[in-house]
Amino acid sequence: QAASAFTACAWGGDAPKGCPSVSELTTHPTLMGQTMGVLGYGRIGQAVAHRAAALGMRTVATRRHGPFEPPPPPLTWLGDDNDKLLREADFVAVTVPGSIVDIVNATSLRLMRPSAVLIPVSANPVDFGALYEALAQHRIGGAVLDVWPHGCWHFPDMAFGPPFGAPP
Repeated sequence: QAASAFTACAWGGDAPKGCPSVSELTTHPTLMGQTMGVLGYGRIGQAVAHRAAALGMRTVATRRHGPFEPPPPPLTWLGDDNDKLLREADFVAVTVPGSIVDIVNATSLRLMRPSAVLIPVSANPVDFGALYEALAQHRIGGAVLDVWPHGCWHFPDMAFGPPFGAPP
């Protein structure tokens, strides 16, 4: 019975919108209904937003220049207020160009929700010292990293993998 309910939900004509956000079919948290904040709504940010929306996530984004209204699909809103995005998002994908340095710093990390997860796609926009402190003090929920400044950090609940975006 659970398998048929899952099939009807996942492959239904209105999937994933027809699926419940809290499911009895899984014991882990789901992305559906969570908010993906895209910091840097350029080409990569747009691709992230579309994929997040396909997973049933609410998507919000920022970029430096307008126009901002109406927000393009699939965004709930588009603006230039990074602080608002950091306060709202359950997941923050940092897709600004690598030429931007330390846009994610101690101040911005303090704005994030305690359960929020940071997902930077390049290293320069992140102050890794501030990120290390935020993770060590459990001020944010986590970070998905394939880049870091040197060596690996050691946290009991952290796993690392290779940078899949890099050529073999």
